[in-house]
Amino acid sequence: MNKCQLNTELSSLEGARSEFNRSTTAIKLGIDVHQDFYVVVKQEGGTNPKPAQRFQKEAFLHWVAKLTKEGAEMHAVL
Repeated sequence: MNKCQLNTELSSLEGARSEFNRSTTAIKLGIDVHQDFYVVVKQEGGTNPKPAQRFQKEAFLHWVAKLTKEGAEMHAVL
């Protein structure tokens, strides 16, 4: 009789921690502040960073407010 074994691999220590602790994933933002706009790179958990996005100040504040409402732990580097 054959037995199937499910083998899942988590890609990072942070991913493993959130999987077993059921905590929210940390969102990390790298922010390059310019006079007229912000350039932001977002990384969720241990995943690869997303491509940079360019925001006007008001749009950036709205986007961050939306992310924080989802309950994620936020970290930012300027």
